[in-house]
Amino acid sequence: YDSLNLVIHYNGYYYGDTTKTQKFSVHQLKENIKLGSDETITSNTTFNYDSTPLGTLFYTPQPNNEIDTLAIRMSDNLGATLFNMIKKNSEVLESDEAFINYFHGLVFVPDNSYTGVVIGFDIHNLELRLYTTRKEDSGTEAITYRFGISDSTKQFNNIKKDFSSTQFSSLTKQRNKLSSASTNGLTYLQGGSGLTIRVDFPSLQQLLLRDRGTIVKAQLVICPLENSYSEEFALPEQLYMYQASELNRVDLSGSYYASSTLTIDKLYDEGTNYTFDITDLLNAELSDSYIDPEDGFLITLPYSDQMAKFDRLIVNAKNKNTKLKIYYLSY
Repeated sequence: YDSLNLVIHYNGYYYGDTTKTQKFSVHQLKENIKLGSDETITSNTTFNYDSTPLGTLFYTPQPNNEIDTLAIRMSDNLGATLFNMIKKNSEVLESDEAFINYFHGLVFVPDNSYTGVVIGFDIHNLELRLYTTRKEDSGTEAITYRFGISDSTKQFNNIKKDFSSTQFSSLTKQRNKLSSASTNGLTYLQGGSGLTIRVDFPSLQQLLLRDRGTIVKAQLVICPLENSYSEEFALPEQLYMYQASELNRVDLSGSYYASSTLTIDKLYDEGTNYTFDITDLLNAELSDSYIDPEDGFLITLPYSDQMAKFDRLIVNAKNKNTKLKIYYLSY
């Protein structure tokens, strides 16, 4: 037995200041990761793990470096145990199921005293590498045993947030809403933490009072707060719009109603906005001559990004260009 390393690779995602040193430790799970009744895992799910770390890493993030690999030296007790299992052809190594029931998995625990950036890693290429040497009369041979990820659906990001000292302290449940009138005309979106933008159009009922006609074009335009984004905290490239009930119930993994087009005003930074074409959506709403006043819309990151990225957006609802524009043809 020589050593046991955990090898991880950047996936290119980062959010924040990559010049700051980071630290995290790797721990062994005490129980198997199990999917919920809906065959998914939510970001607030937790599983028990050993408090003693198997390995610790200090590093300065370089997510776009040509060398994208980090190696964490792991506990020799674990390494030697795995090595002896291999030598003895242990039944624990006969199948993935048997091995997972013995070695339930790993958890990465960040050190909260090292702040400033979120770094993404590629789960599919993560592996434990057991380095060994075979000694024979003819010489020595280096042999590496690899333990990879057998089921990537069991990987998830456990995300903790604390809104208690912020203006979001009332947002404790999904059904809760906070008017932008209470936040000085600002509204917020952030991946990971569950913050989404709620949009309601109470005046749409007035269109039903008009004579015969149709909506030719309808656009929702929302404008980011000036100076609220930078190279380190870039604007999300894509936003999706979903229809939601009064209690904010929505299937974010299902079909979205509209996607955004981002326009960036690089010269004056005054015309930067997201535009949603919701023409078909509003015509469908008006087609049966009834609009449920309790329904609204949620604007979020794409579903695949919501639990994997922390991209944020601050929208200025008071900006004169933040509006719903409807082009209507009467006949």
